[in-house]
Amino acid sequence: MRENPLSPYTTDYRNVFFTDFVTPLRGFRMNKLSGESYLLFNAELRWPVFRVLSRGPLTSTFLQNFQLTAFTDVGTAWTGNGPFSRQNSLNTEIVSAPGSVWTATVNNFKNPYLIGYGVGVRTLFLGYYVKGDFAWGVEDKTTQTPILHISLGHDF
Repeated sequence: MRENPLSPYTTDYRNVFFTDFVTPLRGFRMNKLSGESYLLFNAELRWPVFRVLSRGPLTSTFLQNFQLTAFTDVGTAWTGNGPFSRQNSLNTEIVSAPGSVWTATVNNFKNPYLIGYGVGVRTLFLGYYVKGDFAWGVEDKTTQTPILHISLGHDF
């Protein structure tokens, strides 16, 4: 099994240059899962608050583009066999005690998918598209503490 080039325990950073980054799942820190293959699904429901509630034309680009969102993200990443095979990069862990010559291969059969859900705000501010999301992550049926994601950039 290949070592994750972005692991905090990595000492060899030569492969970081060739790493392909995918949109992170909101509700998780960057690089929660990594691998050569990935599957990602994003869905958002957006509500343009001030456009719907105003009776006249809006002159402010901030108010014209202001949107409330609800979203969900589902995804996984793996190397080698698919995420549901018995032996893959997600479920197979090689364990050894420090200083021991013996190792064990453990298959944990956890759910390969990460799920993120939450609410957010989108608008145009000083010519930049600003996004703020408050997201919860679900891993193995356990909901984690929420994470605030703020970004500048394109609409999607």
